[in-house]
Amino acid sequence: MKASVVFLLLVVAAGAVGAWGAEGTGTSPLLDALSFVPAAVVSTIVLFTDWSVLKAYVGFDEAFRESAEDAEKALASSLGQGQAAASAFGANHPEEAALWGWRSSNLEWEANFPNSTGIPVYVLKFSSGFEFGSLGPLFEQRGFTQTESHGVAVYSHALDLRVEWLVKSELAILNTAIVAEEGLLVLSSSAAALDEALSAYRQEVPTLSADAAAQAVAGRLRGVASAILLIGPGTCWSLSADPALASFINASDPEGLYAALKALLTQRANLHVYTGFGVGYRYDGKLPIGAFVFHFLDPASASLDLPLRQALAESGASTQGGQLYSQVVFTVTAADVEGSDLILTVRPVGDEPRRLFQMVFARDMLFALCP
Repeated sequence: MKASVVFLLLVVAAGAVGAWGAEGTGTSPLLDALSFVPAAVVSTIVLFTDWSVLKAYVGFDEAFRESAEDAEKALASSLGQGQAAASAFGANHPEEAALWGWRSSNLEWEANFPNSTGIPVYVLKFSSGFEFGSLGPLFEQRGFTQTESHGVAVYSHALDLRVEWLVKSELAILNTAIVAEEGLLVLSSSAAALDEALSAYRQEVPTLSADAAAQAVAGRLRGVASAILLIGPGTCWSLSADPALASFINASDPEGLYAALKALLTQRANLHVYTGFGVGYRYDGKLPIGAFVFHFLDPASASLDLPLRQALAESGASTQGGQLYSQVVFTVTAADVEGSDLILTVRPVGDEPRRLFQMVFARDMLFALCP
C-alpha cells in the first residue's frame, strides 16, 4: 500500500482531534525535550519535531517495513508535501545516515535550541530497541576522545574540515553525549554548550520544563507533529516586527490594501506583554491545523488582547510578500482564551504547515506585536 493511501486511512480513522490541550497537564515528548533547556534569562527558542507522529501520518510502519532507505525517502519527501519539521538533524547532509548509522526514521522525537551564547544543541530521542553499541567504537575509530560530563559519556573531536566525514556531517557531531539507557544523544559543536544541556538534564540548574510559561505553551501544543516555542521575559520583544511595521505605516497605499490594518495598528498601545509563545500543527481528519499560543502573565491580559490580536491575524499582511496572511500563510478558524493563554487556530494556505514556521523565522507576525 502506498504511503499516501495509508496516510489518508490513518487520518480518516483518527477523526477530529478536538480542542488544543490543557495547560500543564502530565508529561509529553515536548516537555521531555524542555528538560534539556536551561531557563531563559531573556528568551530562548526551541525547535521540536515528534517523528513518531510524523511517521504515523505518512503510514511509515505499514508501508515501509522492508526498506529503511525507502522509508527515509518517504519521510523526507513528506516534509514538502503536507508535513513540516521545525527540527530535522542532518537534513542538509544526505550522507549522514550512512556515516553514523541512524536516520530520522529511527527517532521518536528531536529538539534543538541555542545555548547561552547562541550555539545550537540537539537532543535526539531514539525509538525503543535502537542499539547504541556500535557508536562508541565508531567514534574511537574516527579519533574522538572519550570523557565524562555530569555522569554521561561524551565523545569529542577537534574541528578539522579536512576530515571527510565531518564535511558530510552536522558540526554538532563534534561533541556527542550518549545516554544509552534513556535512548538519547545530545550533540553540539561546542563542548561548553553540551555541558550546559547536560547540567539541565541532571536538574542542576532550572530548566524550561519547570517554567510556568513553557509548561502552559507545551501543554496547549500537546500531540503536535512539530512546533516552535519561544519562552522568557523578552519573548514579546523578540517577535515584535517593528522595522517591518514602520514600512507598512509609511508605505504609499493607492489601493487601500493596508487601510484597515493601519487603523488596527493605532491600537497597539492597548496590547499586553506575553512571556511565552508557541506555534505547532497536527491533523484534524484529512486537514492540517495550526495553533499560535500566547501565554500572558494573567487571564485578564489574554482576554483584553484577544480582539486586536485576532483582527491583526485576520487582516494582517505578510511583510515578505506584501500580501494578506489569508492569501499566503493562513486563515484564522478560531480564536479563544483559556486561562492566561490566547490561542489562534489556523488553517495553513495550501495545507502546508511549513508556512507557519517560516513566518516565525522571518519574524513576520504583526499579531505578535508588543505594546
